[in-house]
Amino acid sequence: MVSGAIRRNADVDIRRLSRDRVSDLAPLKMDAFGSKACCLCLTESPAGMQRSTAKNYAQYPDEKLALCGIAVRKSDNQVLGFCQLAIAGMIGDADLPESLRHVCKPGEAYVEQIAVSQAARGMGLGTLLLDWSDAEAKARGKTFITLNVLGDNTGAIR
Repeated sequence: MVSGAIRRNADVDIRRLSRDRVSDLAPLKMDAFGSKACCLCLTESPAGMQRSTAKNYAQYPDEKLALCGIAVRKSDNQVLGFCQLAIAGMIGDADLPESLRHVCKPGEAYVEQIAVSQAARGMGLGTLLLDWSDAEAKARGKTFITLNVLGDNTGAIR
């Protein structure tokens, strides 16, 4: 199993997002979502993505940041992926208009965004991030996790 190789590698940690690492998310979002054609195309320039990511995460309380896990390579401290969760009672995905944000049901944790840099795909980081999400959800008393995927996202659908 590929994800087992990452776990044995011990060169990647899943950590909670801190405010000083928010700027590391924008390149990942560009890499993962920048070319996606959907109802809300994320076709911003890299500078625009950096500004919107900083603006959106600035409005999140610390409790929301604690629901974002980042995959960090220990050898160079590079962020290779992230997973943002939502739970009931917290602000939803600020990248979306409020009318399109997911509303969590009782007991639910929702994966708002998950991304792995193109260079690090296929190494099990997505699995590690989802495992982290599962543990975080359970620690908060959540009984199920939901995740929506675009139908043409073949990398996520197996």
